[in-house]
Amino acid sequence: MKIAFLLGSGISLKAGLLNVNDITKKILTGEGVSHHSTGYYFMPPPYSHIGIPCYNVKRILTFINFTKDKLDTYYEKYDQLHLTNYEDIYFILRQLHDEIYGEHENLIVSDFLNDLQIDNETMLKVKDKMFYKDFEIEELINESMIYINNVVSRLLYNPSKDFNYLNMFCEISRDKKIERIDIFSLNHDRLLELYFDMHKIKYCDGFDEREGDIKPFNIELYDNENRMNLYKLHGSIDWLKYRIAGMDWRGDFIGKPVISDVQHTKDRNGNYLTPNENTTEILIGTFNKIIDYNSGIFFDLLSHFVTTLNNHNYLIISGYGFGDKGINTKIIEWYYKNPERKIIVIHKKPDDLKSSSRGAIYGKWDKWIKEGSLIIIEEWFEISWNKIQSILYSD
Repeated sequence: MKIAFLLGSGISLKAGLLNVNDITKKILTGEGVSHHSTGYYFMPPPYSHIGIPCYNVKRILTFINFTKDKLDTYYEKYDQLHLTNYEDIYFILRQLHDEIYGEHENLIVSDFLNDLQIDNETMLKVKDKMFYKDFEIEELINESMIYINNVVSRLLYNPSKDFNYLNMFCEISRDKKIERIDIFSLNHDRLLELYFDMHKIKYCDGFDEREGDIKPFNIELYDNENRMNLYKLHGSIDWLKYRIAGMDWRGDFIGKPVISDVQHTKDRNGNYLTPNENTTEILIGTFNKIIDYNSGIFFDLLSHFVTTLNNHNYLIISGYGFGDKGINTKIIEWYYKNPERKIIVIHKKPDDLKSSSRGAIYGKWDKWIKEGSLIIIEEWFEISWNKIQSILYSD
């Protein structure tokens, strides 16, 4: 038997990792965050010893809170019970960025950008130009996006609590009836990898053997006869984009550093490799993800999601709120290709999950349950494999 999982951030909460709203609060306050040469970190500002504050963070906080206020007003106008989060803010920033750099022409965004009234003295200008420089609007937008990426990555780096509630995966790894396990994760955190490594569960995550200080990503590894595959469809906080020295974009590749000093990694020949950008390779935002799925590593991963999922008749979903339009579309297309296909949802409060789902899933939920093809297990993800086995093996 082959089984597939689709997992979202809900499975990581018991391990002490923050939810979207808590991460948003941290981003909007910026407490403890400062700008350094390679990005934004939870550490004192580089000039704090002489009393110079971090002007970059101060200006970014003013701008993203300004953006949040506009989003709050928008949701209130349409009576939407939605708490603005960092993904919403990032989506607005991304649209502004793409308009400025000609990535996607959009008259409405252009008009919004032209009408954008910001306080130059608090968002663009600095008092102490010996240590910081003034921003142009495009720099403010770019730095705000980098800031959000960096803070999310730092906050999700390590779980703070025991995560042996994932022991179902140990049970699955010992189940000889299961010939293949494909795990599609929408999470940026490293929780699953840490658990698998701790328990010596063999899996393929798309990264090759170590070459110097880097493990390079190789999509073809998923084509091997692996019993367990982990596909991180939204990237990961430990993925960085590198460029081989002396090459143009043809030398770009995604790598996972195996040393802590990611800014001074070397290739197999001892040559230094520097990350192209001060960001990790993760997808942030809302509807911009639909565009991002069509380029780079994320296109390769989504393509494998589609083709690999078609080899399965069961999809086990947990921790995912059905809020990603791109992923929802692929689930629906997969479901309707074969009448034998079934979805197993593991969630303690399924009515809440249904209510918060996007329309494409919400509108089919009751029909799928009536047909017996959507099966609900009213528990959190810390569930025994036996409960799922009883469903899989009864058919």
